[in-house]
Amino acid sequence: MSHLSLFISALIFLAIGCSDSSTPTRRAGTADGSAPAPAPMTPGTPSTDASPPSSPPGTPDAATPAPMTSDASAPPPSETAGVVDCGDETCTLPGEVCCVSLSGLSCTVEGSCTGFGSAPGYCDGPDDCSAGDACCVTFSLGGRNGAYCEPGCDDGSFYLCGSDADCPTSETCIPCRPPTGGVIDVIYDICSATPTCPTPFTDA
Repeated sequence: MSHLSLFISALIFLAIGCSDSSTPTRRAGTADGSAPAPAPMTPGTPSTDASPPSSPPGTPDAATPAPMTSDASAPPPSETAGVVDCGDETCTLPGEVCCVSLSGLSCTVEGSCTGFGSAPGYCDGPDDCSAGDACCVTFSLGGRNGAYCEPGCDDGSFYLCGSDADCPTSETCIPCRPPTGGVIDVIYDICSATPTCPTPFTDA
């Protein structure tokens, strides 16, 4: 074979090789080499990345503790504990007493309500006394006068009260006047087993 024939054969071989390299390379997954299309969404199929629905407005968060509530069954504190009504004044306990004397009613320092006809008031109901003690009032010409906190009311003393609940069973709380002869206008609320005030007190 001549050199010219060899040269022509080489050109033909190169031409065939170039034409084969122009064939497009196929991509995996498709017949024609293109990228696979995303899978279509089926109606009604939930998305895998959907977030859980939020709680509707006004719904408490389970992680939030419930607010503290007050106990409605607890009785309210007494508004008269530690004070004694004394005419136009209000005496504060301890330290003051309501002094009933020939001069009238006034708040005085504890221990200073003395003299003929004087009667110190250390309480006007059981709420001014220690737990279990009663507020007892007595008036006499020669004995002890006034209102004191004591374990019980006897020997001519009577229970002072703010309502029927402060009285012994079957007794009621009624307003009464002490035996001052009208010189001093003072009224005590006393527990009585009858509709009238116990002697020596009179109905107000």
